[in-house]
Amino acid sequence: MDDVKQGSIQISYFLSALSSMCEFPRLISNIILSKETNEDGIYQVLLFIDGEYQIVLLDDYFPCIKGTNLLYFARPNSFELWVLLLEKAWAKVNGGYANILSGWSSEVFRTLTSFPCEKIIHPEEENIERVWG
Repeated sequence: MDDVKQGSIQISYFLSALSSMCEFPRLISNIILSKETNEDGIYQVLLFIDGEYQIVLLDDYFPCIKGTNLLYFARPNSFELWVLLLEKAWAKVNGGYANILSGWSSEVFRTLTSFPCEKIIHPEEENIERVWG
């Protein structure tokens, strides 16, 4: 769970789904098919897309803030790639990073685990202070 950190652009819904999966590490290890770094920079991730498991191929190029080595989105705690790879796979199946700026954790969780998920909207969603106050 300590490996999941926000970057410059926050995608909290995605990172909260990853964090919840960390309680069961096998969920993560089952979908990251490429377990070691490789010279070619090609990785495989297994996602549940449109009702079936599909292998998503990824390279090891990640978006950074111009002129720096700081990642735009998620940032690893160390040199681990799994958070970045899952984020990139999520972006790829959604048509690019611009399309993952907002969303629902339930969609991420279903795609990463194949578990049935339901989105529940609190009737007082408009009044956050009243819900959490």
